[in-house]
Amino acid sequence: DRVVSWRCLAGAGAVGMESSYAKSLCPGAGAARTGRTSPGKQNGDDVRGDRESSGHIVVVRHAGIDCPMDGSRDVWYDEAMAAAEDVCTESLGLGIPVRAYLSTSFGCPFEGAVPPSRVIELTMRLLDFGAYEVSISDPIGIGHPRQVTDLLHELGARVPLEHIALHFHDTRGTALVNVYAALEAGVSTFDASAGGLGGCPCAPNGTGNVATGDLAYWLHRSDIAAGLDLALLQEAAIWVGEQLGKSVPGLLSRAGGFP
Repeated sequence: DRVVSWRCLAGAGAVGMESSYAKSLCPGAGAARTGRTSPGKQNGDDVRGDRESSGHIVVVRHAGIDCPMDGSRDVWYDEAMAAAEDVCTESLGLGIPVRAYLSTSFGCPFEGAVPPSRVIELTMRLLDFGAYEVSISDPIGIGHPRQVTDLLHELGARVPLEHIALHFHDTRGTALVNVYAALEAGVSTFDASAGGLGGCPCAPNGTGNVATGDLAYWLHRSDIAAGLDLALLQEAAIWVGEQLGKSVPGLLSRAGGFP
C-alpha cells in the first residue's frame, strides 16, 4: 500500500518522497533513506549494501536541538552531532547526497524556548558536514510567523537560503501561515505530508505535517507554481484514508479545490 500511495503522489507531481520510519542510531540521532531504512554509525553496511538500489538520498534526522530527559545534555549533543557527521561522511563517500533535519527548532517540549543562535549554529554545522539542504523543523507545531521571519532573517545573513527547507506540523493550525512567512523571507522548499497524516512522539495529541494538498491549493490560489495536480492530490489523500479506514486531516480531500 505504501508503494501504491507513493505512485499516486508521484502522478500528482510530488518529488522527494520519504518514508517516515528509521532505525535508531544513537541518542538523539537517526537517519532514513527514502523508502528504506538507513545508514549510520552502527549500521554503515546498510549504505554500502544498498548502493546499487539507491538513486535516493540519505536523510539525517533529529541531529540537532538537545532535549534529553535524563539531563545528559552535553553527552547527547556530542553524540548526536558526531553521528550526523559520520552519516554524512560515509554517504557522501559513496556518492549519495545527504539531506539533514534539525528538529524542535522553534521550541522543545522538554526545555522550552530554543535560541535562534543554536538553530543557526547547528544548521551551519550540518551544511559543513556536507548536507545539501537542512530542513528546519517544528514537529510539535508551536512556531509562529514572527518567529519564522526573525529566524530566517538571521540565518539568511549566514547561509544561502536555497540550502534551507522548512518543516511545519499543523498541530495548532499555524503551518500554512508559517509557510507564507518563510516564502516572504526567501525560502522555497517545504516538507508536506500526504493528507496531513503523521504526528510526533514527543508532542501529545500532535498532528502531522502540513497536508500536501492544502499547501498545493494555497500555492495555486496564490499564483505560485508548484507543479502539483490538485485533483490527483485529492484522490491520493482520499485513497490513503480509505486504506486506513478513516478520513485524513487534510482539508482539500474534504472540500475539494476552487474554482
